Amino acid sequence: MKVKFVVGYRTHWGQHVYVLGKDKELGSWDADQAMKMHPGSGELWELDVDLNVNSDIEYTYIIKSENSSEIIGEFGEPRVISANKQFNTIYLRDYWRSVQASENNLLTAPFMKAFFTRDKPEPQTINYQKKERYIRLQPRAERLR
Repeated sequence: MKVKFVVGYRTHWGQHVYVLGKDKELGSWDADQAMKMHPGSGELWELDVDLNVNSDIEYTYIIKSENSSEIIGEFGEPRVISANKQFNTIYLRDYWRSVQASENNLLTAPFMKAFFTRDKPEPQTINYQKKERYIRLQPRAERLR
């Protein structure tokens, strides 16, 4: 299955964006084996890769610098996409989840485990057989009651 990763991030001189994930092609969570992305238009970074997907695609973005061994990771849990073998190509357009972003305060343990707790929803089943193309939007929005 072909997967196109696209993420927006403004790098400094000597920095490169990488995709790191659970699949062997994405480094098996080893930052030294992560896939290097290529600069696209503006602040976008892109990577086309063929994945042998047997289950969900789990991945995150990291920044490596040529001048140091420092690795900058995203805020939060790895991204997870359900890969349906019906599709030949998956296009993933993401945004960088900055550790310093003020909206991340609402995603910390006190808010998520105490203030915003709610019952688990019933799992949804999606029938991909009805249509040949889908767009799945996963906006990141905090919810206040």
